[in-house]
Amino acid sequence: MGLDYITSDINDYTLSMASLTGEFAYNLLQTGPYDFHIYGGFSVIPFSQFSRGEDFTENGYGGGVSAGIEMIFKFTDVIGLHLDGNYQYNQLFFQLNDAVKNELNVDTFEPSFHGFKFSAAISFNYY
Repeated sequence: MGLDYITSDINDYTLSMASLTGEFAYNLLQTGPYDFHIYGGFSVIPFSQFSRGEDFTENGYGGGVSAGIEMIFKFTDVIGLHLDGNYQYNQLFFQLNDAVKNELNVDTFEPSFHGFKFSAAISFNYY
């Protein structure tokens, strides 16, 4: 389970969202010091906000999906190396008022965010 808050500023515009992500993992392979896991999950975005300074603020919502693979290499029973790669896609939905639609020259505003993430970490197990 993860909780993220992301915000982006460009010129006078700000776009932010809070998401709650639940993921499910499956042990793909366990051999010697290596463990391989695949996982996938869903994101719920109960709150997102698009604004320009004090001129306007529009609230929205969204959702998303993610999938990835993780490899754990155990150096010892206590210390290990985690390598992780995942892909995430999030879609936001806003109901813009007519003045904002005219200003932005759009009929709908439904931005999406997607991309890959890679990470490496040293882990310590405490018994």
